Amino acid sequence: MDYNCNICSRNFGENRIKYEYHLTTSQHKRKAEKCNVKLEENTNTAQLLELVKQLTAQVQVLQANNNPAPVATVRPTKEPLSFTHIIKNKIFTIDEMLQRSNPELLKPDTTWIKFIFNAYKYKSRETHITCEYKPHEIAANLLLTKFYQTPQELLPIIVLNNDRGKNKKICYYSTGGKFDVKTNISKKENIDLYNRIDMYIFKSFCQSWEESKLRDIYRDLPIELKNKIHFQTSDENKLSFLDFKCCCTDTSHRGCYREMIIDDDRCKLWRYKDHELINIDGGKFTLTDDDYFDFVSEYVNAIEDHEYAHVYNDFREQKELARFDEEAEKQRYRIVDEVYELILEKCLYVVRDEDE
Repeated sequence: MDYNCNICSRNFGENRIKYEYHLTTSQHKRKAEKCNVKLEENTNTAQLLELVKQLTAQVQVLQANNNPAPVATVRPTKEPLSFTHIIKNKIFTIDEMLQRSNPELLKPDTTWIKFIFNAYKYKSRETHITCEYKPHEIAANLLLTKFYQTPQELLPIIVLNNDRGKNKKICYYSTGGKFDVKTNISKKENIDLYNRIDMYIFKSFCQSWEESKLRDIYRDLPIELKNKIHFQTSDENKLSFLDFKCCCTDTSHRGCYREMIIDDDRCKLWRYKDHELINIDGGKFTLTDDDYFDFVSEYVNAIEDHEYAHVYNDFREQKELARFDEEAEKQRYRIVDEVYELILEKCLYVVRDEDE
C-alpha cells in the first residue's frame, strides 16, 4: 500500500520505513502542531480505510470484466435478420426477441395459428417430404415451404431448446404483439404446435389451395344452373357444387350428386330427384323426370368445358380417396411427426453456419 503524509503533502510510495521516520522529524511535528492534527492520522485506522478503498476498486474491475456491456439495440440493416446474426453480434437479448417492444425489432406478420392455417394458400411450394395421400403431401410441403422461406426474425415460432420429447421451451407469437412461452412439456400430444400441425394436415383433404380455381368454375356456370346450386353445403335440401359430379372410385357414391337412395326392381330414386330443394335466393324448386336429367347433363358439360375441369376432377377424386381408418391415421401421424421435427429445426434459436 502507499504511505502518504497529508500534512506535509509527501508521498512515500510503499516505503513504510521512510514514512515512519518522516513522522519523527521536527519539520513534520511543527506542521502537525500548527494544523492541530494528531500524529496518529495515518496510523492503523487511516491505513484500513485506504485498504478498503483499494479493494472496492478491484471488485469493480472484476465485475466489469465478468459483465460485458449491454447488448446493442441498433440493427445493422432494415432487412430481417437470422438468429445466427442476432446471436453472434449480440444485437438483441432473448427477452427483447420475445417481448418485441424494442422498435428496432421486426415483428411477425400474423399470429402463429393463422400463420399455419394460411399456408394452404401460400403461393410457393417446394418438395421437402413425400407421402401416399396427395393432399397430405401438398399441405405439408406448403407449410414447410412457408416456414423455410420466412426470415427467422419474422417467424411466429421460436424454440429455445430442442430436447427430444422433454422440457420443450417453445415460444408462440400471439395477440398482443409478443411471444408466449410454453415449457416443461413431456409428450408431443400436449404440445400446442404439434396439435395445430395435426389439425392442419387432417383438414388437407378439403384441398383449400384449389379454392380459387374451383370458385372460377362456379362463377362461370350458366346463371340458370348457378342459381340452383350452392358453392359448398352439407344441407340435405341444397345442392353442393363441390359435391356435384361423380368421381367416386367405388360404388357407394357418398355425397355424389347422382347418389341413389332407392334402387330396386320397382323404383330408382336419386338423392335430389323429386325432392323440394332450396336455391341461392331462398326460393324452392323441384327437379322431376326430364328436368332432372337435363340439369345433370348441362351441369356435367359446363364443368367439362371449363379450363379448370382437370382441377375439379382431381379435387373430387382426392376427396373420395380420403380414408379415416386406423392405418390412415398412422400414416397421417407419420407426416405430422416429420413436419413437426422440421419446423422445430427451422425455428431453433441457435448459432448456425450461415451457409446452411
